[in-house]
Amino acid sequence: MRSLIPALLFTILLPATAAADPPADKRWEALRKGATGIRSLQASFIQRKSLKILAKPLVSRGSFYFKAPSSVRWEYRSPIRTLSLVHRGKVRRYTWSSDGKPVKDSAGSVEAMRTVLEQISGWLAGRFDADGVFKARLGPGEKPVVLLEPSKKELTRFIQRVELRFSSQPGVVESVLIVESPRASTELIFADVKVNTTLPDSLFSKVTP
Repeated sequence: MRSLIPALLFTILLPATAAADPPADKRWEALRKGATGIRSLQASFIQRKSLKILAKPLVSRGSFYFKAPSSVRWEYRSPIRTLSLVHRGKVRRYTWSSDGKPVKDSAGSVEAMRTVLEQISGWLAGRFDADGVFKARLGPGEKPVVLLEPSKKELTRFIQRVELRFSSQPGVVESVLIVESPRASTELIFADVKVNTTLPDSLFSKVTP
């Protein structure tokens, strides 16, 4: 089930068109300004995949690193280890075999991941506008919440809505909720977030930094 997440992230992180809501303009601008101040970002995450047919969610754990303008390291550590790297225009993806060795994925899988991670980089840079794939609006609450709904009917077969919940720290996301259907959803919860620390290039170019 976890293999669905890269495709879902691709959908989530496509640039969304912000609704023309004058009272919300300042809040949109604050979100963009917070994102543009981020030079690097690292966090651990827990992913919970909920299905109506399961008594308990499927839980995965991993880590995420970003370095401006477009270097990304996205790694699942359990229950199955996988790693995606983006650096200087190159994308690589690995899955660990049963004997503990990283195996490079096929070209097709890598190209799909390239699209996903390039979109993540754009979103982290505060590019919420353009393309019109989603209709975006700001939700209520003290902390910023961006609510995304598909603008095209065919997309609702795969995803019904997305909720991006931001922390009080400018530009930092606390959690992402992906509602795929009334019977399925995925939640990513970020922790141990560090902003603008020094991240070496080797983190994004080596399988084991």
